[in-house]
Amino acid sequence: MPTTLKRAKRIFTINDDEKLPDPNPSLSAEEVQDLLSINNPELATAKLIGPEINDKGELIYDFQTTVGEKG
Repeated sequence: MPTTLKRAKRIFTINDDEKLPDPNPSLSAEEVQDLLSINNPELATAKLIGPEINDKGELIYDFQTTVGEKG
Protein backbone atom coordinates (compact mmCIF):
# COMPACT_ATOMS: atom_id res chain seq x y z
CA MET A 1 0.00 0.00 0.00
CA PRO A 2 1.50 3.37 -0.99
CA THR A 3 2.17 5.94 1.68
CA THR A 4 0.37 9.26 1.33
CA LEU A 5 1.84 12.33 2.97
CA LYS A 6 -0.57 14.92 4.27
CA ARG A 7 0.57 18.49 4.81
CA ALA A 8 -0.17 19.76 8.32
CA LYS A 9 -2.49 22.74 8.56
CA ARG A 10 -0.70 25.95 9.52
CA ILE A 11 -2.16 28.61 11.76
CA PHE A 12 -0.61 32.06 12.00
CA THR A 13 -1.29 34.36 14.94
CA ILE A 14 -0.21 37.82 16.04
CA ASN A 15 0.97 37.93 19.68
CA ASP A 16 -0.78 34.58 20.39
CA ASP A 17 -4.12 36.30 19.77
CA GLU A 18 -5.37 37.38 16.36
CA LYS A 19 -5.55 34.52 13.84
CA LEU A 20 -4.48 35.14 10.26
CA PRO A 21 -5.23 32.98 7.22
CA ASP A 22 -2.55 30.86 5.56
CA PRO A 23 -2.46 32.51 2.13
CA ASN A 24 -0.61 29.67 0.43
CA PRO A 25 0.55 26.43 2.07
CA SER A 26 3.42 26.14 -0.41
CA LEU A 27 5.03 29.37 0.86
CA SER A 28 7.60 29.30 3.65
CA ALA A 29 6.63 30.92 6.95
CA GLU A 30 8.97 33.83 6.15
CA GLU A 31 7.30 34.32 2.75
CA VAL A 32 3.89 34.31 4.46
CA GLN A 33 5.18 37.00 6.83
CA ASP A 34 6.29 39.14 3.89
CA LEU A 35 2.96 38.67 2.12
CA LEU A 36 0.81 39.36 5.19
CA SER A 37 2.85 42.45 6.10
CA ILE A 38 1.30 44.22 3.10
CA ASN A 39 -2.00 44.49 5.03
CA ASN A 40 -0.48 44.22 8.52
CA PRO A 41 2.58 46.55 8.52
CA GLU A 42 3.49 45.60 12.10
CA LEU A 43 4.46 42.15 10.79
CA ALA A 44 7.35 43.59 8.76
CA THR A 45 9.48 43.77 11.91
CA ALA A 46 7.76 41.05 13.95
CA LYS A 47 9.68 38.08 15.32
CA LEU A 48 8.47 34.77 13.89
CA ILE A 49 8.10 32.09 16.57
CA GLY A 50 7.38 28.46 15.82
CA PRO A 51 6.18 26.18 14.67
CA GLU A 52 4.63 24.54 17.68
CA ILE A 53 2.29 21.59 17.22
CA ASN A 54 -1.09 21.74 18.95
CA ASP A 55 -3.24 18.80 20.04
CA LYS A 56 -4.90 18.69 16.59
CA GLY A 57 -1.54 18.27 14.85
CA GLU A 58 -1.66 21.81 13.43
CA LEU A 59 1.48 23.92 13.12
CA ILE A 60 1.16 27.16 15.05
CA TYR A 61 3.33 30.12 14.06
CA ASP A 62 3.20 33.34 16.05
CA PHE A 63 4.29 36.77 14.91
CA GLN A 64 5.43 38.64 18.01
CA THR A 65 5.29 42.35 17.48
CA THR A 66 6.94 44.94 19.64
CA VAL A 67 5.41 48.28 20.39
CA GLY A 68 8.08 50.86 20.86
CA GLU A 69 8.28 54.55 21.53
CA LYS A 70 10.32 57.05 19.62
CA GLY A 71 13.07 58.90 21.32
